[in-house]
Amino acid sequence: TGIHNYRHFRETLTMEVRRADRYAEAFCLLMMDLDHFKAVNDTVGHQQGDEVLRAVGGILRQCSRESDYLARYGGEEFVMILPRTGLAEARTVAERIRSRVREIDPGSPALTVSMSIGVAAYPQTAADADGVLRAADVALLRAKAAGRNRVCLYAEGAAEGGEGIVTPQSPAVSLGRHFARTLGLDEQETAGLAAALAVLTGAAGGQERPAALLPPEGSEAAAGAMYALLSSTERWDGTGYPEGLRGRAIPRVGRVLAVLRAYLACGASETREASRYLWRLAGDQLDPGLVQRFIACLAAAEGREAGHRAAAS
Repeated sequence: TGIHNYRHFRETLTMEVRRADRYAEAFCLLMMDLDHFKAVNDTVGHQQGDEVLRAVGGILRQCSRESDYLARYGGEEFVMILPRTGLAEARTVAERIRSRVREIDPGSPALTVSMSIGVAAYPQTAADADGVLRAADVALLRAKAAGRNRVCLYAEGAAEGGEGIVTPQSPAVSLGRHFARTLGLDEQETAGLAAALAVLTGAAGGQERPAALLPPEGSEAAAGAMYALLSSTERWDGTGYPEGLRGRAIPRVGRVLAVLRAYLACGASETREASRYLWRLAGDQLDPGLVQRFIACLAAAEGREAGHRAAAS
């Protein structure tokens, strides 16, 4: 794609935070991910998939200013730093990118290309480089959960009260709780995992919920959610952030949340498809043992559902 890599991006983001602090300025970060890109590779091949990625890189350059910074975050994910830019202008840029990406010809009439984008502002929504990166990532996952092919601002999710809300009615939270029980996570770990999943998926954004479902600021559930979110961005191979932890040095709840996040992001409708996707990430991004346990959990749930349907008929 001819743009910067992940390592260079991390260094640049840290420098941008320092520059913004020094001059009392703001900047926005765009986290962008192509939707269902696996279908492009599976249908028209990886060579055509690479052409699509190059086209995306071209669009990002065309939609950016000379002062903006572009990088490939990994796979089909991209990031853009917009110096001295507010949220309104950043949203306009993001929408322009999203619209242009829809115009890409993937090489098959059965396919379309679309992009989900999360937007976060520094210092409005974060206190450091890791914080603004997490905020943009959360906004991106909300865009995915809301149907993909859209732009979501982290600040909007927080204003709606989506932060720290635990809702048993959410399929993502229910799945997380079930997986936690399967693994034997303790009550505190499970509460933090559930709260983190609700934050990531915007499970109850804009909806009224009983006060008992809202972990108060400073509570164990809120602290557990932050702990899970922080550690879920580490990678099994040690190349993640914020601390570059490796393997079992990563807190268990973070490794569990990382598997769940990958599953939710892939958007697979069948266990077999999800399994293939997760196994590709196992050993690099995800804990292979937890991937195996999670796939078994999905298969068992699918079997129970099939049994219920058979009994009902």
